[in-house]
Amino acid sequence: MSDHYPPYPGEDPGPVAPPPVQQPPVLQPPVQHPQARHPAAQWQPPPEPQRPPEGAAVRPAAVTAAVWTMVAGAVTTIASTVVGLYLVDHMTELVARDLQADPTLDAAFIDGFTSVFTAAMIVIIALTGLVGVIVWLWMAWKNAQGRSWARITATCLGALAVAGTVSSGGLSAIDYATSGLPLPSTGLLLALGLVTAASLAVSALAVILLWLKPSSAYVAAVTAQRRWRQWSRQYGHTHAGQ
Repeated sequence: MSDHYPPYPGEDPGPVAPPPVQQPPVLQPPVQHPQARHPAAQWQPPPEPQRPPEGAAVRPAAVTAAVWTMVAGAVTTIASTVVGLYLVDHMTELVARDLQADPTLDAAFIDGFTSVFTAAMIVIIALTGLVGVIVWLWMAWKNAQGRSWARITATCLGALAVAGTVSSGGLSAIDYATSGLPLPSTGLLLALGLVTAASLAVSALAVILLWLKPSSAYVAAVTAQRRWRQWSRQYGHTHAGQ
């Protein structure tokens, strides 16, 4: 290997090698997928659902009966709310009786507490009844239209109503029987028993009617029509142009 040293000042450096010539990069044409040449072929609409029969689905008598049963449930809720409001005075007397048994509480505190308790119970019972009526009528409206989610929701609410009525009614009867507390008047007890039995019957009957075979066929027909209309709005023009 020969040693190369830089030239002295003023000395001829000799021939200078030219810089290497850089070749421009060779551009390759982009590789296209066969479907990329046809943009319309990149996406295909979902398959066409089965076309339902022409005309609106006919609502069977079972669904109509279930709808009117739910309307009766709203009426029953109103009656139950009225009975509950009549029971507020009796509940307030029971609360005042428990407070008066405590010698550390004076009469002013007991009167103020019972007044607040009475007002709170009236508001709670009234709002609960209002919500119950709205839910009953809403479920009647949507189930009349054959909505699948409405039938499932009504079934869950009906099951909860039956379970809650049975459990709360049984516990209340046991509490009264074992506590020795005074019972409401005979008229209130009779009214409470009637509205409780009516609520149980309405809830159970509505659920049974909604799951009969004609009701299921009606819900299936309405669901098929809704899916077909939705598919037609979104993909019908694309499907027709192919």
